Amino acid sequence: MSADRRFAFVAWGSLGDVHPYVALAQAMHRRGHRVIFATHPLLEGMVRNAGLEFRPIGAHIDTEAVLHHPKLWDARKGFEIVWGSVAPLQRSIADLLLGLPGDTVIVAHPLVLPGAAMARDRQPGLRLIGSYLAPANLRSCEDPLWLGPLHVPRWLPHAVRRWLWRRVDADLLDPVTVPGINAQRAAMGLAPIVHYAEHLYAAPDHAFTFFPEWFCPTQADWPRPLLRGDFPLFDGFPEAEANADLAAFLAAGEPPLAFTFGSAMVQADKAFRASVEACLRLGRRGILLTAFPDQLPRDLPPSVRWFDYVPFRRLLPQVAALVHHGGIGSTAEALRAGVPQLVVPMAHDQFDNAARVVALGVGATLPRPRYDGARVAKALAPLLASAEVRQRCRSAAAHFTDPHPVETLCGRIEAALSAMECRA
Repeated sequence: MSADRRFAFVAWGSLGDVHPYVALAQAMHRRGHRVIFATHPLLEGMVRNAGLEFRPIGAHIDTEAVLHHPKLWDARKGFEIVWGSVAPLQRSIADLLLGLPGDTVIVAHPLVLPGAAMARDRQPGLRLIGSYLAPANLRSCEDPLWLGPLHVPRWLPHAVRRWLWRRVDADLLDPVTVPGINAQRAAMGLAPIVHYAEHLYAAPDHAFTFFPEWFCPTQADWPRPLLRGDFPLFDGFPEAEANADLAAFLAAGEPPLAFTFGSAMVQADKAFRASVEACLRLGRRGILLTAFPDQLPRDLPPSVRWFDYVPFRRLLPQVAALVHHGGIGSTAEALRAGVPQLVVPMAHDQFDNAARVVALGVGATLPRPRYDGARVAKALAPLLASAEVRQRCRSAAAHFTDPHPVETLCGRIEAALSAMECRA
């Protein structure tokens, strides 16, 4: 394949959503390709620091309204809030991509794929690659099956499971997404779509996962063709590496417990109070991670410290356990570090990720409504004491054998594109 192919990476969401695409774009740039990266303006600095050409999606984003929305972390309504922030931008995404050379390869996050598909449908020379950050991004009727917090029993037949997915489309996804997408497609002279999920899976020329086979095997009913990647594990802020206060705290006692509820979380005041209480009940030191310190208790005990950002690859090998929300990035980092996890899922893919942590034997899960100091301490105590859990954590960490997983995925994408060109 030509070493000077053009790539446009388009991503949207929290740091956990955008980091993998920056890692992949960086690697493609190192391999000699011409790369641009489009995302919301708040992440311009991170993209440019990665050495990538930045293109903004949207001139202004009211992040405060989204992050503080009371339904953002609601298992039923959360997607509607997230989609509302990006839905009006799909046409501008299409226009941005239509301004690029006609042989550009677009790599799109699921939330911006409808806009990318508009561009490709108007300009068929463009190539569109879909991507999936977590297993829950890929619809399946196979086990394990989670519909948000609802676990579908193994004995339920596939006909019923297909009916459940149709209800999800009819009640939750299509009413929120399809009218707006079709209005923008009509303005561009494009045919309407029928179902949002079907469109996401059918529109790309190719697709890949950002998670490996050992974490979730390829399902028989997933879209094809599909390339399998590995966890990218990208740190967007390498300048945060040196932290004398953190180093001193870690050296001053036994490994602490670490708590994070996601880079976009501003509604975790009760959870952080419960986390401090759990540390005190267990007699353990603790680290609270958040970029929004207004959520934290006013007076932390000396045994608990707050840090706004710490690279997980530096921190997690030195902690006793990670308590987190179940984002796929946090999950993967804990697996790589070989530390036990207590997952507190709230919305989106987090329930499925939590179930996979439990199935691997490397952690436990606790519903957010039950997250209080006593229950957190009770859930963590056996994880910290179990030799079997420690062994399973080591076994999971042993899967991380590829020193350059993003480069490996780049090679697979290049080979797939070359094969498409030969067939054409």
